[in-house]
Amino acid sequence: MKCMCEKEQLLSSISTVSRLATTRATLPILQNIYIEAIDGKVILRSTDLEQTVEITVPAEVTEPGRLTIPARMILEYLTNNGDHSLTLETDDVTLIVTSTNHRATLKGLPAEEYPTLPAVKSSEETTFPAHILTQTLNQVLFAAAVDDTRPVLGGVLWRFSRGSLELVATDGYRLSYAKLPNTSKITGDFIIPRRAILELVRFTNVESITLSLGGTQASFHAGRTTLISRILEGKFPDFVGILPKKSAVVTEIAATAFARSLKLASLFSRDSAYSTKISLEGTKLIIEATSVQLGENRNEVTLEKAVDQPVSVSANAQYLIEALGHMNGTASFELTDNKSPIVLRPTSGDAEVLYLVMPLRSE
Repeated sequence: MKCMCEKEQLLSSISTVSRLATTRATLPILQNIYIEAIDGKVILRSTDLEQTVEITVPAEVTEPGRLTIPARMILEYLTNNGDHSLTLETDDVTLIVTSTNHRATLKGLPAEEYPTLPAVKSSEETTFPAHILTQTLNQVLFAAAVDDTRPVLGGVLWRFSRGSLELVATDGYRLSYAKLPNTSKITGDFIIPRRAILELVRFTNVESITLSLGGTQASFHAGRTTLISRILEGKFPDFVGILPKKSAVVTEIAATAFARSLKLASLFSRDSAYSTKISLEGTKLIIEATSVQLGENRNEVTLEKAVDQPVSVSANAQYLIEALGHMNGTASFELTDNKSPIVLRPTSGDAEVLYLVMPLRSE
């Protein structure tokens, strides 16, 4: 292999693909990234066997070739190399990197040992504006479970139906939901793992993202980058039944002020699973937290709309804070009684979004 390319383009792309190459990988070669020079481009690829990222970088290729190189080493080397262009050459499984002021040899492993790019045999695909899809996924992802107790909860449900796409995440204690228009012919449920979504929401410097679904794999293509992820097996919890059709109390509140008061209260509720009492009376929302060791805290926030009847509920303040962190301006606050979930909705945005937080048992 012999090729020449711009350092900044190569560094940016290696920075992206190296996120899937981990030193904790069971197979040593998965700590490497795959590099191939062919047909006027350099192909970079990494995988953790669940997700695969591939990026192409424009290059002047004079001799095709391929190998794998430790991701951390090449990333740190390029980060500290101040030259503008690089020449990449191979000598068996050694990569030789030369530039105006620097020369390095990096020991690698044969490309033949690296996992091949998964094939996605798709009969249907759909394209989304990148900024809308990534923004909406960001608004939903945080509610997905971070442990593997129930694998399907560690992903985001994509429910396609005629005219709409519903995105849902839940860890069993809270739920995030968003609805976008869907003009494709795709229908059905697909659960995409949390880690793949974490990569996907970084696709912010492109105009569009094209999704292809086939068998057990999903492929997202954006500009020069392709992300392929396995689709999680299993049935996602039936969330439709717990989405509120109507709430007894509906009001509005400044999201930032509400979050700030919850953060103050959470200082006193850390030792009780952040259990916080929230009461609505007239034009006031009252937040109370008590700690045997630390003391107690009470905050009041003015509601944008007065409530007709008083109501109170206990909930995990951290769950509410995380939901409010994805809202700007005013939030709609909905509640029926102390046994029903709290519902928060942003009052503006590109998608129909809501957050649901289950109540804690009141003493």
